Amino acid sequence: MAAPVFVFDNMRTRSNLFHRWISTSPEVVPIHHPFSVAAFLGPERFTRAVRAPEEQRKEYEAMMAPFFVEETYEEGTGKFVDAVGEARDVGKIAFAKDHAIMTLKQDVMFPLIRGESRDFSQAKRNPTVIPDDLFGSLIPIIMIRHPCIQIESIVRQLNGAVGPDALEREFLRISVSNKPCRFLYDVFCSQGRAPLVIEGDDVLWRTDEVAKAVCDHIGIGIDGLTETWQPYAEHERPNKNPYFYMWMKTAWDSTELQRPIEKPGEPDEEAMYRGWIQRYGKEMAAAMESFALANLEDYEYLYSRKV
Repeated sequence: MAAPVFVFDNMRTRSNLFHRWISTSPEVVPIHHPFSVAAFLGPERFTRAVRAPEEQRKEYEAMMAPFFVEETYEEGTGKFVDAVGEARDVGKIAFAKDHAIMTLKQDVMFPLIRGESRDFSQAKRNPTVIPDDLFGSLIPIIMIRHPCIQIESIVRQLNGAVGPDALEREFLRISVSNKPCRFLYDVFCSQGRAPLVIEGDDVLWRTDEVAKAVCDHIGIGIDGLTETWQPYAEHERPNKNPYFYMWMKTAWDSTELQRPIEKPGEPDEEAMYRGWIQRYGKEMAAAMESFALANLEDYEYLYSRKV
């Protein structure tokens, strides 16, 4: 019986594009964000426990109210278990992905990111909401991307709706922190199941090496992968909530692994900072730089272990 595969990521790592590409294999069945609905939009959403001034909290809740749903973690888990079973029933591999923060139990995620002193030894058996039997058998993949590229992508995606004060809010820092992925990497390694680590930009620029490593890691044939596919029609979208479409639009509407004309060079933090000053102003650039530097150590730790 084929083990399920789970891609753990965070925002703006090219993970949706990666997931679409690997899902072209006839040997896998894609499962999209099985826990994000409950974790981010449901009644148990983690944003309710985020530290924020009451006025900001009310403002956020009012803005997001049209997108909230009633799905609980239990319901999301049930759907995930069913989807894995359905893939097995047809002799295929369940190929799931979700943000690491959406999969971690909240009593693990918050102290981890806040840097609070806590004994995680018990949690390390399974720190996620994934059922123990599936967590114990799944094949893990972790996606990363340079924090400078990541934060600029977020600011660009929000199209000016985020200011320097927002980058200091716990909600945004939780959403894009590399700590959960590093923590999960170490958990899996302690269990003798080292995850495959993939840098998001390598999906475009080291495609052959990534394809071989992924296929070997999860046990599928490389010949089944293609770099082109059909975009999702509206009724085919994995999640019908319009909030998800705002963030997934590029990947869901994509038709191929589309590469820029020229391959970009290695990220130059100082040059990017100077560019941010020109594009976003000094205050915003300073906030972006602070965020990137705070995430750099965990990124470099995982980068040194990538494909």
